Amino acid sequence: MVESLEARGFGVGMPGYDREKWGFDLDGENKAKGLILWKLQSPHVRAFHLSWTSFFTSFVAAFAMAALLPVVRQNLDLTASDIGASGIANVVGAIGARVIIGAICDTVGPRYGVAGVLLLIAPSVFC
Repeated sequence: MVESLEARGFGVGMPGYDREKWGFDLDGENKAKGLILWKLQSPHVRAFHLSWTSFFTSFVAAFAMAALLPVVRQNLDLTASDIGASGIANVVGAIGARVIIGAICDTVGPRYGVAGVLLLIAPSVFC
């Protein structure tokens, strides 16, 4: 069956594609039909792991403050007005970050853009 799909052009459009090396087939749009999550040689698997890591990092960065608000309020002696201003700054910062990452992705591509931003920002988020 694989040979008949390759004869019709499925899974052969990607330069350097090697079904034996990566262990799965591609469809006509070079999308993986399945993933072996521990085979990081495949660009499809690397893109998958980069996507979930990126989502997790942005989720933690965006929503960690709500869970930590009582501790932060007490330690920094924040008023209700200060907390409201920080919420507005959080939204404005998120919009600005999306504009910036959009420009980076347009310039160097999504894989290198997101990977570079993750490598740059992750230590500050988790430390």
